[in-house]
Amino acid sequence: MRVFHRSSELPLLVFTTLAQFTLGVFTSIFVAAYSGFEALGWSVRFLWVAMACALLASIFHASRNRLSAYRVTLNLASSRLSREVLSAGLFLLLLAGYAYFSWFKGEGFPLHPVYDGVTLLAGFAMLAFMASAYLLPARPFWNTPYTLTLFTSSVFILGPLGAWTLYALHQFSYSQTPVLSIVSLTYCRWAALVTIIMLLIRIFHASLHVRNLKRRGVIPERFKVSLGRLPPVRTLTAAVALILAGLIFLYVGWPIRTVEGLILLVSVEFLVLLFGEVVEKAIFYRLMASPIGVVNLLSLAARLQALKQKV
Repeated sequence: MRVFHRSSELPLLVFTTLAQFTLGVFTSIFVAAYSGFEALGWSVRFLWVAMACALLASIFHASRNRLSAYRVTLNLASSRLSREVLSAGLFLLLLAGYAYFSWFKGEGFPLHPVYDGVTLLAGFAMLAFMASAYLLPARPFWNTPYTLTLFTSSVFILGPLGAWTLYALHQFSYSQTPVLSIVSLTYCRWAALVTIIMLLIRIFHASLHVRNLKRRGVIPERFKVSLGRLPPVRTLTAAVALILAGLIFLYVGWPIRTVEGLILLVSVEFLVLLFGEVVEKAIFYRLMASPIGVVNLLSLAARLQALKQKV
């Protein structure tokens, strides 16, 4: 069982945010490439770096002894955390293959339908194991459908516009300007639409989730205090993100547009979305975790049971 404290929120926040961002960007590249927008595929060479940072944060959090952190992967039969970390490692290994072929062979995305499909499945397997690690009956805050909604929506909120942002950065790194082709404009419109839909789904489900927790009396007063100003910041960020996504959707259809204007809109929107994800994850971990010095009865009972078994 995981027992979280405030000091351990940061590596978990880094892991979930970066891993879901990486999966979202890869999914967007996959869909775009097989729909005719293969230029977006060159962004895949950077994804292994983000996934490597995410995996390091997860492994280092799992063990206080950094040299023995690898042992977290050795208990696949009974440990959800082991399955989560191992699936993330497999996803990283497959992404490293794209980096190799991109940098040393000059081949972008896609490589091969089978390899691409296996990588995509590995990524969503990682997401499933990641969510299952939090669906613990002993933690009523986590063990709700909203956890699945939060993690899945993060993939499709950060991914589509994040992929286009990486594409623009890749083009500028080679002193090239992204082309406003029909395909790229269509992609941006669909990316903005997906972002709007997923934000609305999350907002709606989050309101139901909070109402359900209050009805069950699951949110003690001390947790409300620990959240501080995060909920209002989340609301404001979501509103700004929705407005910017709407502007991108409309901007793509304007007869007079420039690539610089689109890049500015998409980049600002992506930064707002990324900030919103950090705030959302901070609320998630602070709401679900015990404040400093507080051990709830469920975790105490679990520890006592574990001690009895050792004796």
